[in-house]
Amino acid sequence: MTKYPSKTWCAYPFSSLVFHNNGTYGPCCSANEAVSTDLDDDEIVMKMHDPSDKREFKVFSLTAKEAFNSEFMKDIRQKMMNGEKPTACSSCWRDESIGIKSKRQGMNEFYLKQNQTTSVPSYNDGGFDYDVDEMVKKPRLRSLDLKFNNKCNLHCLMCSSGSSDMWVPLDNKIHNYLTLHNVSNDDTDLYHDESHTFPSFEPGPFPGSLFEEIKLLVPQLQEIQCTGGEPFINSHFIELLNYIIDTGHAEHISLEITTNGTKFVTEVMELLTHFRHIRFLISIDGTNATYDYIRAPYRYDLLLKRLKTLDEYFLSGKIRGWAEISAVAMSYNIFDFQNLSTIVEDLKYEHFQVEGNVNFTMHNIDNPLHIKWLPDKLMNEALEYYKSSPTQDRHMRSVIEKFEGYINNNKIDKETKLYNQRRMKNYTVLMDKTLNRDYHDYLDPRICEFLDTVDCDVI
Repeated sequence: MTKYPSKTWCAYPFSSLVFHNNGTYGPCCSANEAVSTDLDDDEIVMKMHDPSDKREFKVFSLTAKEAFNSEFMKDIRQKMMNGEKPTACSSCWRDESIGIKSKRQGMNEFYLKQNQTTSVPSYNDGGFDYDVDEMVKKPRLRSLDLKFNNKCNLHCLMCSSGSSDMWVPLDNKIHNYLTLHNVSNDDTDLYHDESHTFPSFEPGPFPGSLFEEIKLLVPQLQEIQCTGGEPFINSHFIELLNYIIDTGHAEHISLEITTNGTKFVTEVMELLTHFRHIRFLISIDGTNATYDYIRAPYRYDLLLKRLKTLDEYFLSGKIRGWAEISAVAMSYNIFDFQNLSTIVEDLKYEHFQVEGNVNFTMHNIDNPLHIKWLPDKLMNEALEYYKSSPTQDRHMRSVIEKFEGYINNNKIDKETKLYNQRRMKNYTVLMDKTLNRDYHDYLDPRICEFLDTVDCDVI
């Protein structure tokens, strides 16, 4: 059993740095604060996913080493050593307060092998040699979490241009539609959230000097994480993988790749065979027609074929690692969580995991698809539907626990719910018009029945 310096200690601030595609830096992708500099070159702490924080800052104004050694990161490390709870890590404190294993707790186990009895396979090949005492005495970059830009091949309905450039033309269409129907800028909140305002957010090019610094850090790294967009269509990520292979460092670097699973093709898979270990976090969010509706323009049947390719590389031993299937809970999929287990039914590799990987907290708390806006009756109906199932595997027991905890700890007043249900309906119909389809042809009848009862402002 690994002994930590305090009850709030986390490996991330002592070993990792995240590069957000908005030009800020943070300790991990779940942190709700990030560091940059203001226009006077003074360090500034920004709030992530908070549209009310409109302060101007310089994009990628720090080097990786400057960001890791910033007062912001030092403060987080010191507070954790003191057993305090930094505000940047509020999502973990929230999960832990309701009995859900937080990212902090899970990744401490993962990096330091604290819990050898876990069902999740560890890096038994010595992929990490993290030591708590050494990390505390000498914090240094061992892991980089890279989000080079927003290039993607999907425009998932809960997403936005910040994570997918496919949303840029859609946001333009939405803007033109609302303008044509004389919807003022003050009223657009009734149709979408601030992430879809016009013009869309488009990150600038990733700085060449920062990319060169990342390459210089490669010899000391044990891990590289990459999110997107979609990493496998990102030229910077592919270039970095090739550089690591060509310079002989792939054998000491493990990868964690958050992907939509659509690019498991031979060209990509062969690159990955060089690396020590790979953890795939595959975002899927639904099955069958629910998947087709949420994750346009891809199709569920094609996704299963791509997963089969990954399965074959695992089974052959060419790629070492595992894959986690995950979903974000939203109004469209609350009756589909049980079906997530069927995704891996035809896959033979033992470490395709689904167990409990449903996130009930969207980063954007104002998203019109957030489940907290649904009627209490409908959410409880979904919960009872899962509880009454005669087959409750470990996946569903975990989901039920998370779902119940979420319902009990996210009470919303009736007036707020009604307003946001109207937004949900407007957004749904507006997207149907934009994409030339009808939610009745895709979503669970219980969701459709609810949406049909909500007034709509879209003509």
